Amino acid sequence: MKTKEEWIKELDLEPHVEGGYFRQTYKAIETVELPDKRIRALSTSILFLLTNQNPSHFHLLSSDEIWYYHFGSCAYCAYDSSRWYIRSC
Repeated sequence: MKTKEEWIKELDLEPHVEGGYFRQTYKAIETVELPDKRIRALSTSILFLLTNQNPSHFHLLSSDEIWYYHFGSCAYCAYDSSRWYIRSC
């Protein structure tokens, strides 16, 4: 099994501001204007690696997210009446 460091190097991932590691793999040419007048790409796709030591931190979204599981331990998202969190199974 590959180590976290091997995955980060092989996939050319960088630390993500919300936790984990990532690399953008696609960004649409088409754009959309948000209610606050910001312009964003219509869609993007990223590779995203989470670890127990560097999990994702929940945040408000201004667009949809779709997650795909590719490898590693399973994870689940949960809400405990005050916050959302991600845990490994």
